[in-house]
This record gives sequence, C-alpha cells and structure tokens, in this order.
Amino acid sequence: MLPTRLTPRGRASLKKASAAVRSVEVRMLAGLTETERSDALRILRSMIHSLRDGDPDA
Repeated sequence: MLPTRLTPRGRASLKKASAAVRSVEVRMLAGLTETERSDALRILRSMIHSLRDGDPDA
C-alpha cells in the first residue's frame, strides 16, 4: 500500500460517507440482541474470509 493524503474536500466526503455507513449499521442492528449482533459479526467475518480465500487480490 502507498500512503495517501486527503484534500479538505476528500476529508469532507469521507466524513459524509462514514456517517451514511454508520446510519445503515444502526438500522441493520436495530432490534437485535447482543448475542445476535455477535453472531452476525462472526458470520460476516467468516464470509469475508471465504471471499478473500477465493481471490488472492482481494
């Protein structure tokens, strides 16, 4: 990886995108128990691992 620097406009875009992602996360997890949230995280990590194993460039 190469180091990167964001412009002020890039930082503003990143902040806006991060807020949008967080909003989706909150909506997705609404109504789940802590155990369900933990299970979901474990399952998603397993899926990501499987996808990466299938593509060495991922």
